[in-house]
Amino acid sequence: MTVPVTSVPISCDGSWMTRGHSSTVGATTIIGLETGKVLDTEVKSKKCKSCQCWATRDKNSERYQQWEADHPMECTKNHEGSSGSTESASDRDMFLRSVQHHDLRYTKFIGDGDTNSFKTVFDSKPYGEEKLVEKLECVGHVQKRMGNRLRSLKKRNKGQVLSDGKPIGGQRRLTDAVCDKLQTYYGNAIRGNKGDLVEMRKAVWAVFFHKGSTDTKLAYTPLLQCPVVPLPTGTEGWQA
Repeated sequence: MTVPVTSVPISCDGSWMTRGHSSTVGATTIIGLETGKVLDTEVKSKKCKSCQCWATRDKNSERYQQWEADHPMECTKNHEGSSGSTESASDRDMFLRSVQHHDLRYTKFIGDGDTNSFKTVFDSKPYGEEKLVEKLECVGHVQKRMGNRLRSLKKRNKGQVLSDGKPIGGQRRLTDAVCDKLQTYYGNAIRGNKGDLVEMRKAVWAVFFHKGSTDTKLAYTPLLQCPVVPLPTGTEGWQA
């Protein structure tokens, strides 16, 4: 009996043995978006301890030749290239085997903003020209990038006097607390207007204009009033 192949949306992310992009080992996981279950994992390694150990042995010895004949089946080195590329290579391999191993097509890809991973998967065309993989953005990562850029802006301008004669930080300025709020409101504006790009854009800009206004001086015109952004239940509104 032929088992039908099911198309499912997934999220994927990688982790490394050590921080930064110098790790020799990386692990990547694919999780079903609708079930929350792990569908596949892949470990990539740039080195093999056994290979390193036997590299200094007598290559003409009988023991070495026996090891050399048996080792390919158990060698742990399976990746050439940079440490950062282990995630994209793992994603590609898991997509390519999804039908054979799980009778699944991962047709919608939610990543962490790493464009290399999606491009590597897309270019491999795991399901042919007729079934191209679609990329979806993770709002959590998008709003996190906004917060990171605000904090980076604050750090770059630390100690400088801006055009209004005041520093960028301090009371009623761009503090860490304000960065956190703007990050949250930005994410809420996106989530509250899914599927409506025009309203999403208005809501995102309204966050900027709202936080730049005071009771006596508005940073926006009557044509761009702060809209009421629909928010998930229990979520703090950005208007606060």
